[in-house]
Amino acid sequence: MDVSRNVLVCEDDPVQLSVLEAALRRAGYGTLAARSPGEALAALRGRRTDAVVTDVQLDRGNAFDLVDGLHKAGMDAPVIMMSVYATAGMRKRAAAAGAVAFFEKPCPLADVVRRVDRAVDEHGRERIRARVLVVEDHPPMRALYSAFLKQEGWEILAAEDGVRALEILRADPSVDMVLMDMHVPGPSGGLLVEEMRRVVPGLFVAMVTGEAGHEEIQKGDRSGATALLRKPVARQDLIDFVRSSVIKAREQRREAARARERAAEPRIRRAVRWARTYLAAPKGSPKRKRLVTLGVGVLFVIGGIFTANVMDSGVRNLEEVKERTERFLDKVEQDAGMVAHEMKAYQAAQVWHMSQQVRQADEVNEFTRRFQEQQLDLQRMRGFQK
Repeated sequence: MDVSRNVLVCEDDPVQLSVLEAALRRAGYGTLAARSPGEALAALRGRRTDAVVTDVQLDRGNAFDLVDGLHKAGMDAPVIMMSVYATAGMRKRAAAAGAVAFFEKPCPLADVVRRVDRAVDEHGRERIRARVLVVEDHPPMRALYSAFLKQEGWEILAAEDGVRALEILRADPSVDMVLMDMHVPGPSGGLLVEEMRRVVPGLFVAMVTGEAGHEEIQKGDRSGATALLRKPVARQDLIDFVRSSVIKAREQRREAARARERAAEPRIRRAVRWARTYLAAPKGSPKRKRLVTLGVGVLFVIGGIFTANVMDSGVRNLEEVKERTERFLDKVEQDAGMVAHEMKAYQAAQVWHMSQQVRQADEVNEFTRRFQEQQLDLQRMRGFQK
């Protein structure tokens, strides 16, 4: 086994991390150990890895965060994932992220090592199959670049001008990357970059120049060129550049293809896919944290709406009670007014009745007095006659 090959091992459990490292070292691999995506990416700075073995659940993130970070850094090493929760949905998501294998824990270490061996060998052959298009109008320079790159096992296509370069891309869009001089006959510079990327969306284009000015380089960059090489380019510098750029170029092409697929999806399916990625996110991942934050926000909004409705209903009920109370008080006041009027009428009748009784008593008294006076007069008259 080639001991120069390295494997990145990511595991949040220190015991399992040590066991995996020991098994891979016995198989002849060098290992880089990490417990979180950030720690893994920091360990890979200035180094390379031939494969990645990772648990899905990590400290401060997960394996999918790690894969995203590797792709952004231009690394396309094969990834092997493991998890205790080996559901069908988790397996499908791992495959969509580019994992070449998925193991359910606990799993035999010998099986993991054999899968690492196969993944490293397959990935090495895939790198050798890289295809590079060299666009250079100077024949000796074109032949020199082609010879340097062919020595690494890469397949080289060559074009002497912009028209021929476009013909090659239309006939064979599987080219991984393009090295183009900025001053070739026919379409050149930023215009040629635009045309090539129109023929092959997401194509990785590196501009090679020794004379282009700042303004021309900016135009090429705005047209979609990804890198710039200054002439003269040494052999090893050219090889190192192409070796590291092929990885980025393939990821750039895959991302362009995914973007086209997403753009062609119906909006409802796109929304469902977006929602599934958040619902399937493991605990502790940024997506799960954003989902929890969104859920809490939605609950606050719903609670606010419910509270507002309750308060509005309470205000309406309070106003209704107030209105009813006012009507009741008006009725009481009206009834009280009627009773007071009746009492006054009754009292007036009583006064009138009493005044009538007094008047009648006065009349009786007057009649009695007159009767008595008449009787006295009669008695006097009788006495006078006698």
